[in-house]
Amino acid sequence: MVINNRVNLTFGSAGSFTGYILLAVGLVTINSWVGIILVLIGAFFALSFTGITIDKEENRCRQFTQLFGLFKVGDWEELSAFNEITFQKNESVFRVNSQSNRSISTKSNSYLIYLLTKFTQNKMVVKKCKDKDIAKIEANKLSQFLNIPIIE
Repeated sequence: MVINNRVNLTFGSAGSFTGYILLAVGLVTINSWVGIILVLIGAFFALSFTGITIDKEENRCRQFTQLFGLFKVGDWEELSAFNEITFQKNESVFRVNSQSNRSISTKSNSYLIYLLTKFTQNKMVVKKCKDKDIAKIEANKLSQFLNIPIIE
């Protein structure tokens, strides 16, 4: 069985929103070469995201970036290198500054589930959850699936 999880937008929410705007403008002006370039740039910013694939049958996993929403780029690692699962609170802040020197900040709290190696500096994000209880349930499911213990 293979697990595919989408974790984050590559360029954040502001970059993705900008990509959709560029994509829309490019589609309106598609009959010129500028429109084609805007469509390509917009699609790259709007549709690219990061994620993880866990292939238990082949005993491997990889973090990837999916470019244009189509092409996965990332190296495979041995699943046996990971020996623990944990989840931690993650607070993300997105800040956008305007020309009049005003800034708009958006905070989002989530919980990230990680696969850990014996050296705790090496960790791989497996899933992003909005609530601690959901993260605990998903970590237990992953622990049972991979036969790896959970640490808190």
